[in-house]
Amino acid sequence: MELVVVLAVLVSVTGIVVGLLPNMIHQANVPSCTANITELDKLIQTFVDTYSVYPDRMDNLLVGSSLASYVLTGVNGQYAQASIQADTLQTGEGQALTQGGMVNLANIIENPSPGAVTDWRPTFWPYSASQTTNPTFTPVADGTPVATLTQFGCQLMGLTWSNNSAGGTHNRYVIFGLGRPCTLFRNMASEPPSHFADTPTEDPATYYMRFGAVYQVSKEVTDASGNWTVVPLTVDRARFMGSVAFHDFGLATADSHTKEWWDFKKEERPYPINQ
Repeated sequence: MELVVVLAVLVSVTGIVVGLLPNMIHQANVPSCTANITELDKLIQTFVDTYSVYPDRMDNLLVGSSLASYVLTGVNGQYAQASIQADTLQTGEGQALTQGGMVNLANIIENPSPGAVTDWRPTFWPYSASQTTNPTFTPVADGTPVATLTQFGCQLMGLTWSNNSAGGTHNRYVIFGLGRPCTLFRNMASEPPSHFADTPTEDPATYYMRFGAVYQVSKEVTDASGNWTVVPLTVDRARFMGSVAFHDFGLATADSHTKEWWDFKKEERPYPINQ
């Protein structure tokens, strides 16, 4: 009888724990991702203070002229809007980046042998079929294919898309991945961090789950005639705007993750938040 009672209690506890497990994983992943984003912001700022340039050899999220199939854009997420898009550096934007020390971009590839056992992994080694093969790099220059933020991506990051109410021009932001070849690592940190999402398919074996760094390369200004135009940041060099995580709904910042965690915790409260 005592054994039956113990087994009944264990079954009950197991049922409770299994039911809570997804929420527990969610509550663990969100703060971890938030902490990583915050630390990456600090590392990049420290790198600039130390070396007077931005980290080099970040991951280009494009394969050829298209976004890699394993980079989450948000188009299939809850908002059904893309946060990033395939683009090219416009006149002067390449110089804005190189003046900041970003001279080369690491090339990532699509799965070279689907179904075969290789060293290629979307997150941990997206550069070649074998880790014994060094990554290749593309020089940063005007016309280089890169990923840029869409208007929705700017909204998620809290960045200004356009100062011109009439539209037609807008500020331009590029985004790169913080992978293993990046000079930020081994200099400021031992390894690049990766993050884990809440859905089973959003894992480093399926998607690119490194973090990203966003830079402004052009800004919208008015000329002497009062007309709006886009000017590359070649004088002050590109501006670091923050680190982000890639999710199925789009880009996530430390602030948006903090809000997500707080909203989640608020739902667990047994009383209204304003009492």
